[in-house]
Amino acid sequence: MGYVKTRFRRLSAFALVFVFPSTAIAQAVLRGVVLADSGSSPVSGAVVEIAQLKRSALTDTAGAFLLADLPLGRHRVQTRRLGYEPSTQDLLIESADTARVVLRMKVVPVALSAISVSDVNPEVYNPRMVGFADRRRMGNGKFLGPAELRDLQHTNLDNVLRQLGIPVRLVNCNDFRPCGYPYAQGRRGPSSLIRGNCAVKVVLDGVAASQRGPFDLSTVRVLTLAGLEFYAGGAETPVMWDRADRGEASCGVLVLWTRIAEPRK
Repeated sequence: MGYVKTRFRRLSAFALVFVFPSTAIAQAVLRGVVLADSGSSPVSGAVVEIAQLKRSALTDTAGAFLLADLPLGRHRVQTRRLGYEPSTQDLLIESADTARVVLRMKVVPVALSAISVSDVNPEVYNPRMVGFADRRRMGNGKFLGPAELRDLQHTNLDNVLRQLGIPVRLVNCNDFRPCGYPYAQGRRGPSSLIRGNCAVKVVLDGVAASQRGPFDLSTVRVLTLAGLEFYAGGAETPVMWDRADRGEASCGVLVLWTRIAEPRK
């Protein structure tokens, strides 16, 4: 009788394997660094993007970036930053582990003239900024356009947000690693990453920024921005940004537009 029970348990366990097959999909992490092609100088504030996956990240002061939860296979990685020639590199990620890459960008000096840009359509700077002016006229949220950001180009992004009345805090080392960097804090809702605080979600050039933990504001230079939008919560956040942020707009959404081109005189 004991033999029968033991055998039944084995058969039941065996059957469960087939009734509930594993559906986990292998994913990888891409870590890399962006360097100037002329040497080993890091390129900070560069946008690194895998467009087909809608994943993007900004390089930090060391030129480093991280893209997480990537499916295995071939991916086209695009890199851009004001003052550098955009670059594209195809990568093959074959294992569910951490892949590493070094990306290089060619320096292309850009002279930022002192022309008046108050009446220039923001889409001249970044074609993806469709509807920026219309959203601003509606009065929901807080906005900064090309002219205002040009005046603030020597100010850190965290200080710009403070001037707009957006709380900025430093990541607590007891709650998250790496730590010590500034992030925008929402006024409502709990955060699963930082106890007691609510990190604002960031959308970069129309794509939800992909990074572990709160978004590091120090990785963005105001000089590289063409537009900024901030929505304090889900009630005032446009549907498209709520969707880009997977519906998690309760803590606020910060939309950043990079300056891809300069208008001609």
